[in-house]
Amino acid sequence: MSNTPVCSISATGVLKPLWADCLNYFRSAYQGIYGADVVDDPATMDTQFLYLLASALDDVNAECVGAYNSFSPVTAQGDGLSSNVKINGIARLIPSYSTCPVVITGTVGVTITNGIVQDINRNTWALPASVVIPPGGTITVTAMATTLGAIAAQPGEIAEIFTPVYGWDSVNNLVAASLGAPVETDAALRQRQTYSASLPAIGSTLALQAAIAATPNVSAYRIYENPAPSVDSTWGIPGYSIAVVVAGGGVDTIASLIALKKGEGVATYGTTAVAVAADAAGIVRTINYSVPVAVPITFSLQLILLSGFTAVIQSQIQASLSAWASAGGIGGYLGIADAYMAARLNGGPGSNTYRIVPDTLVMARDGAPPAANDVAMAYNETPTCIPGYVTINIVNQAPPTGPN
Repeated sequence: MSNTPVCSISATGVLKPLWADCLNYFRSAYQGIYGADVVDDPATMDTQFLYLLASALDDVNAECVGAYNSFSPVTAQGDGLSSNVKINGIARLIPSYSTCPVVITGTVGVTITNGIVQDINRNTWALPASVVIPPGGTITVTAMATTLGAIAAQPGEIAEIFTPVYGWDSVNNLVAASLGAPVETDAALRQRQTYSASLPAIGSTLALQAAIAATPNVSAYRIYENPAPSVDSTWGIPGYSIAVVVAGGGVDTIASLIALKKGEGVATYGTTAVAVAADAAGIVRTINYSVPVAVPITFSLQLILLSGFTAVIQSQIQASLSAWASAGGIGGYLGIADAYMAARLNGGPGSNTYRIVPDTLVMARDGAPPAANDVAMAYNETPTCIPGYVTINIVNQAPPTGPN
């Protein structure tokens, strides 16, 4: 009988035996007990029992591989990865809530206790615990989404009172909501862990990237570098400059990191100007960087329904396109050809229950009429989309097949 086919660890890593090796091991042992003429037929109970034993050993070996991989941030997952990155002094980013300033109007002196408002997509937003309408009849307060993650709301979309109070007349948001962040993915955390190893470096773009990635409450970032003397033709960044785009983290903290890590003689470019504390020479420096601007992406498409299509699948199409667009990131480029994969649910379950009418999948930014064109972001813009931004029109029910 051969050696037991269990995982082995060597200088090259962990080696997992094949399922066939496990089956051959148990088959050899079985024949050693009952004789070499034992019938090896999948239709017999004995062979099915051997398959069961081989699968059990193969599953144990797979768990051994998972345990081995959990010790490296490159291959660890979930809680294992969260534990590993603590060595680098970082932690997985927890989800946060979207926030938005809203204007409350009503009778002077009315107190709104634990008020809730609602947007056009039926998402609810909580007001501060107590809001008193001052002289003048209006007050601006910050509403917080009651659901974690990137809950989007464009100007004018938070306009419904969910918990009526006598004397409270209306609510409205004049600006777009600041998006919350979801739980940090394993892929994003691995990237931050890699950058964190560059923190000791001074004056490099990688060091700046590492420092920003390790800053609490930073949900997204991107750094552009233009070492040439002329303006960058793609992004419009001046020569010998860097353009840093960061969501969250606090303006003073981010500006101080840029001042520390950018290197001497490197100019900064952006829409936000921050005066950082005086350095050793007593000089106060102005650092420019940008906070990403959320750009709403809308879609429209027409479907021909086939057998098995349901309202759930329609919702999945909307969610798929929404997630695909929102994943474009800062400075992202959304290609209409790539959007078809998302609209087809990436070939997953339900994708064969409908057809997209040719040339009807269109998209747009900023509320413009959708068209069959690609959509590009500026260097400081990030696409955002919710399922409600995806309009699906059913144009025809496919004719039945088979005999009448």
